[in-house]
Amino acid sequence: MKRMMAVAVSALILSASTGVFASTADGEALFMSKCDKCHEEGGTKAIPEDDIKVIKGMSADQITAAFNGDVDAPKKMLKAWEKFSDAERAAVIEYLSK
Repeated sequence: MKRMMAVAVSALILSASTGVFASTADGEALFMSKCDKCHEEGGTKAIPEDDIKVIKGMSADQITAAFNGDVDAPKKMLKAWEKFSDAERAAVIEYLSK
């Protein structure tokens, strides 16, 4: 199941990078409105005491792994991520991986 989800997310990332679903600007706007409360400064600021890492510039595979639960990620983040549509997820991943 995780493998299938990873393939689907990868396909969405590829589609998003060609502009089919959403643009990087949309991903940035989504990130800033939904994720920047914890991942300050557009994901470029680490907050070690809260175990918040710099995520801007991570590879799409690293980000996808976090959202698929393949690496340790806060439950609060995963719960928020579930509310995003596939297109929104792809846009945020594209924004972060640039």
